[in-house]
Amino acid sequence: MASEIRWRTDGHQLGKRSVLDVLRFEVADLNAVIKSCAASAEYYEDVVEAAGFDRETEILPLSCFAVIDDWTPARLAEGTHYSTYRLAEATVLLDAGFEIWPTAVYQDGVPDPRNEVHFDVVVTKGELCLRTLSTGSKNERKCARDKVRPAFEQLLRLLGEPRPI
Repeated sequence: MASEIRWRTDGHQLGKRSVLDVLRFEVADLNAVIKSCAASAEYYEDVVEAAGFDRETEILPLSCFAVIDDWTPARLAEGTHYSTYRLAEATVLLDAGFEIWPTAVYQDGVPDPRNEVHFDVVVTKGELCLRTLSTGSKNERKCARDKVRPAFEQLLRLLGEPRPI
């Protein structure tokens, strides 16, 4: 299944003082989350450029959604395996220095129906050794994860405790 991520100019947008809640579905295994984020980073070159950075800038994006009247946590979870989520006001994440980019996800050219409220939190960017996170030796992968783990842990703290859907 071919994935594509695009910078989104429609749907809900966030400003510096947006009063929107941002939802992230809970995944218990942080190592798996980091690995998944690293694996998906290759789809973000155009998005990175649209955000004003060089295409080669490495990012670790974490998919999330804005919660609005039409898109409740339960509706966002429909058709997924998720049973819990974390939630924070977008301003809390922005004030902590995280960037939240409006993105749209396509699988085999088909847009995700939740795209109007889809965002990516940029957990960290810079020289992240993304290739090492997926193809390095066991020890190299662990060292690369340990380098980015604090940013993920900070984000999870800000998103609060898991809640049932």
